Amino acid sequence: MSKLEKSLFIVEQLSGGKRLSLKEINERFERSSLYDAEILPRTFARYKEFILMNWGIIIEYDFSDGSYYIENEDYADTTELYKYLLTSVRVSNLTAEIMRNRDRVHFSPVSTGVDNLYPILTAIETKKTVEFDYFTFGKQESNHHDRFPCFVQEWEGRWYLVAEHQNHKTPTVFALERMSNVKVGSVEGQPENSIDPNVYFAGSFGVNHNLDEPVQEVRIKFYDAQVEYVKAKPLHSSQKEIGAGDGWAIFSYNLALCYNFYQQVLWHREKAEIVYPETAREEIKEIINRVKTIYK
Repeated sequence: MSKLEKSLFIVEQLSGGKRLSLKEINERFERSSLYDAEILPRTFARYKEFILMNWGIIIEYDFSDGSYYIENEDYADTTELYKYLLTSVRVSNLTAEIMRNRDRVHFSPVSTGVDNLYPILTAIETKKTVEFDYFTFGKQESNHHDRFPCFVQEWEGRWYLVAEHQNHKTPTVFALERMSNVKVGSVEGQPENSIDPNVYFAGSFGVNHNLDEPVQEVRIKFYDAQVEYVKAKPLHSSQKEIGAGDGWAIFSYNLALCYNFYQQVLWHREKAEIVYPETAREEIKEIINRVKTIYK
C-alpha cells in the first residue's frame, strides 16, 4: 500500500476526536483489507510529516497516555482534498464486504472522464502542455488543443480541466468526458501565476465561469422539508440562513447568476422561490413561461 493510502488510513483512525497508541493503530491496520506490514515508529513519524505537509493536519503525541490525536480537527473537516481522498480509501477498505454483498450494494455511475486524469496531472507535474481533441456539442465537431493545464475540478459527477492557451489568453474550461487522444505535450511551460484554483471559481456556481456576470447577493426561500434538505446539503459554499418561520427558511448566497444556478433552483420545484434580486425572479418567470409553452 502506498504512503498516501497509509496516511489517509491513519487520519481516518484518529478522526472524530479519537486518541490511539501506535499499537492500537497497528491492530486496526492489521484487521483492514489494506494491511501489508506493521507501521514502525520511525515510519509513523514520516507519515505524520507527510500528512502535515499535504493536508495541514497536525497529529500530536500525548506523553501522559502514549496516544496520538489530531490537534486541529476542525481544519481536517474542511479540507476538501483530504475528504475526497479519504472517501476513496473508505470505499477501498470495504472492497471485500461490498463484493460479498454485491447484490445489495448499488452505485451511481462513476465520475466521467476519470481515465483522462492521469495524463493531465502528469502534464501539470512535469510543467508541460497537455494535448487533446475536444468535441463541442454546439458545433458537433472535434478540435485539437495543446494547452497549459492549470488545474482540474470535480463537480456533479464530472471532471473538468481549466487550461490556458500557450499565448496566455483567458483560460478555458473543458469537460474531461469530451476529450480524446489525451497525452502530455512537448511544449514546456506553465500557466500564469495569477490563475489561482482557490479563487478562480469563487462566486461561480458549479463550473460556470462568466467574468461578465458580477458576484452578488442572492436570496432563496425554501419551503417545508426542503429546508432541512438544503441545510444538510448546501447549494453553494456561501450559503447562510438569514431568516426562518413556520415551514420556511431564507438563505443568502454570494454568487454570479448563471445557467447552472437556475437549473439547480428549478430542481427544487415549487419548494424554492428566489426572493432577491428581482432580475433573478424575472428570469425564473421567463424560464417557467417558456416551459409552459411546451406543455400546452
